[in-house]
Amino acid sequence: MAYRTAATFGYTALIVQLMLGCAQGMDAERTLVAGLAAMLIASVLGWTTGSLFPTSR
Repeated sequence: MAYRTAATFGYTALIVQLMLGCAQGMDAERTLVAGLAAMLIASVLGWTTGSLFPTSR
């Protein structure tokens, strides 16, 4: 469960950050760096959440 939650949170954060960066008119490098940072932070949060609340298969 932790893998799926981390992947979902991470990719969602990356997509949202890329969309926000384009909407704000940020340059490509800054947008990508901010997107990667958001993806890493959200993945750690998702991994922790998935590990704390396991579900049975």
